[in-house]
Amino acid sequence: MRLHAQRWTVLPAPRHLARALLFPALALAASGLAQNLPPRSQWQASSSSQQVPAMAVSHLIDGDPKTVTGGAFSPGHWFQVDLGAPAQLGGARITWDVSNPEGYTLQTSLDGTQWQPAYTMRDSLGGIETLFFAPRQARYLRLASPDKTSDWGVSIFELEPLDTTAAARVVGLDPGQAASLWQGGASVAMPAHASGESQLEITLPRPQPTTGLAIDWAGGHGAARLQAQDANGRWLDLAVDPQAGSRTQSWLAGNAPVTAKALRLTVAGNAPRIARLRLLGPAAVMTPMKRYQVAASGAQRALFPASLHLQQTYWTAVGVHAGRQKSIFDEYGNLEAFKGAPLVQPIWRNADGTAAGAAAAQVKHALRDGWKPMPSATWSPQPGLELQSETFAIERDGQPVTFVRHRLRNTGSTPVAGTLTLAVRPMQMNPPWQNGGLSPIRKVAIEGQAVRINGRPLLQSLTPVDAAGAAPFGPEGSSEITTAIASGTLPAAQHADDADGLAAAALAYRVHLAPGASRSVVLAFPLGTAATAADGSLPDAPA
Repeated sequence: MRLHAQRWTVLPAPRHLARALLFPALALAASGLAQNLPPRSQWQASSSSQQVPAMAVSHLIDGDPKTVTGGAFSPGHWFQVDLGAPAQLGGARITWDVSNPEGYTLQTSLDGTQWQPAYTMRDSLGGIETLFFAPRQARYLRLASPDKTSDWGVSIFELEPLDTTAAARVVGLDPGQAASLWQGGASVAMPAHASGESQLEITLPRPQPTTGLAIDWAGGHGAARLQAQDANGRWLDLAVDPQAGSRTQSWLAGNAPVTAKALRLTVAGNAPRIARLRLLGPAAVMTPMKRYQVAASGAQRALFPASLHLQQTYWTAVGVHAGRQKSIFDEYGNLEAFKGAPLVQPIWRNADGTAAGAAAAQVKHALRDGWKPMPSATWSPQPGLELQSETFAIERDGQPVTFVRHRLRNTGSTPVAGTLTLAVRPMQMNPPWQNGGLSPIRKVAIEGQAVRINGRPLLQSLTPVDAAGAAPFGPEGSSEITTAIASGTLPAAQHADDADGLAAAALAYRVHLAPGASRSVVLAFPLGTAATAADGSLPDAPA
């Protein structure tokens, strides 16, 4: 499943609007607006694969949010609804169970033989997806797998066709422009407002739970603000994005669902253009991990770990025989010292101010001498410079200790100067969709050559540190530490607190290399001997 996210500010949801939960939302989605469709008793559901009775395909249209169907979704597979007679369709609402595909296509047909594409999804968010497309006459609605996909199966609560009376209205845009806005493709200019800003108002056919909008921008734009109108006609702030102009995507959502009958998007700047809009479901609330993904999508995108950009990351385990804790070392030279520990990432900054991370580079992988359990990742941060990250584990004083060496070597004919920075990030190596995600850092302390996380020792630098700093995430990510690393000026603070667990730290090492010279930075990570607790809490590493 794919999730695009950009920077935002979450504004507190009014208490009387923040009570919507997923199951009531499912019930609302399944109850159906009074539509100009044939009666549900005439509908029939079918699919390209077989289901066991408990997951009968009839559950796809039974209006019961507690029943589920599913089946194969590799190329060529589909689920479809036969309405029994033609109707004017304008969209669909899909309520996914836990297994949703990354991509799919909605198709329509009058005869069940000739199919026309209505909507193509390449980055499904799962949950409840309300999709709108250009109005058309159709009797059949099909949810089809793409021609190329790694998804092998899906599970679905409901597939509800929407007629044109149940489709959202976009004030100031004709139906063709509105369809382009929802489907993507040709960009659409936002209507100008008397205030000098641009404004887009979306009227929903009925009040429904939502957390906001996901927006793909096309071209220049300014700060963005999203408001929701409640059932009493009051406009309430959902989210603001003061740095929207630096991004191609924005995720404007609150930290709890609201029941809205309209949404209003206001953007600074002259005639900003939108490539695509998506209405977010009630479960798409802001979380600290999403906030961190947002920060990773900005100007310093290349300096963040690849998993924050929804890329698969490969890793290998590092440890001692029968050790209760082991480290994992990924293909880019990043380390997660013990299960659930914060990720430690090397970043290079040249003397000219250019910063680089391994995620955008060609990386070579090897074992020491081709067979020893000492994996390495080697890449070139700039022409004439090689960075090799290598790790191994030993037993010392009754506990496993993982060592990591980052070795910089000048392979060119001119001197190299710069800074190697090791970023301690509040994230696990595995992403949320692989049972990873956030590694909360609520308190971080740099104590000389050591870093302590939430009161627990994380690492000891065996190489003298030239500069170090710690920082909270800050409002809208204003003090997220990657910007400081890229600028070459780390925060002066050696301690940081963050209630959301998004604090971070950085250790910097100044490097001057003559041609052919090398320098190594070595870290030690004590793992401890305690087994992981059943409740998922992490064991203490000894001092």
